[in-house]
Amino acid sequence: MRWLLLSSLVLDALADDPPTERAPPSPAKYMPVLDKHSFRTPNDLVNEFTGSRQIDGWDLGGSAVAHRSFVRLNAERQGQKGWIVNRNPFSEQGFSLEMELRASGGSPYLYGDGLAIWFVDSYEHIEGPVFGREDYWKGLGIFFDTFQNIDHQHHHRHPYIYAVVNDGTMHYVPDAEKKEQDSTKQALPGAAENSGCSFDFRYHEARHDVSVLNHTRVHVFLKDAVLKMRVQQTYMGGETDWYECFQMRNVQLPMTSGYFGVSAATGDLVDNHDIIHFTVRSLADVDDPLADYEHWMTAEKQSVRTCSPFASRVALLFHAERARAQGCASVFIASREPPSPKGKGHLVMSICA
Repeated sequence: MRWLLLSSLVLDALADDPPTERAPPSPAKYMPVLDKHSFRTPNDLVNEFTGSRQIDGWDLGGSAVAHRSFVRLNAERQGQKGWIVNRNPFSEQGFSLEMELRASGGSPYLYGDGLAIWFVDSYEHIEGPVFGREDYWKGLGIFFDTFQNIDHQHHHRHPYIYAVVNDGTMHYVPDAEKKEQDSTKQALPGAAENSGCSFDFRYHEARHDVSVLNHTRVHVFLKDAVLKMRVQQTYMGGETDWYECFQMRNVQLPMTSGYFGVSAATGDLVDNHDIIHFTVRSLADVDDPLADYEHWMTAEKQSVRTCSPFASRVALLFHAERARAQGCASVFIASREPPSPKGKGHLVMSICA
């Protein structure tokens, strides 16, 4: 057994403190997060009868399990389907949705199947073949498809992200070239103009940036019959530029209110599909959804920088990740306030075997 002692001083804040003579600027106005349609870590609510974690206002099903720092829809095992659905109907005029996900696995070549964001007319989730949900859904599905079926040709690269609106009568066909006689009764990937993009949102062990702290951030908004989506990779202390995925116009949903949900599935090929957080905000009184999002995100980042307990937890996670990178199979971490005049840090020590 090999023992290794690591120690470091980690700051409570992720950025330098602002000058004491200046107060940070007040953020512009933005629409708040609708808590009854959202969930964010930590997931500390525990069912007193089962002992399992649960999320207020949401139901988990299938293989989905709530952990303190994420919701795992399915693990890296074959034939799993998991989902989380919101119990509260959303009827506002437009929404802005942000989700952080982590799709990951050991293989750089063979993996699947993917996950989906749902905004549909029914709260009831019936397990089925469309990323863990039944076919012939009524509403909007946004699919993160990682499985490339080599038996069919594709007009896109995988992983592929795309949106499909279904009125409840169309059969989902995962390969756009596989058509029946009446294509109007099919929900086809990429059938609508500018409805999808190829983006490598999946992490695997061979990627240079693989880390438990790195995720994929998704921003979707629906406003005035325009559905727009963009994605970016996040990492410790920053993020990449936004990648504009698609912008669909003349989007008409077949219902006036709906329910949010997320589902995922594996088949013969597998991956882990985790959701870090899922936030929904109304766009009812918003003229510019992108500006509204930027104002909200600026306020969120300011909140993180001034919230010492949260920043400390992130720093501890970073220290544990660094220790594991040096070959630690298990890590024990302890921290205490250092003897510094400002008292702005923790002295972190870890022992690993």
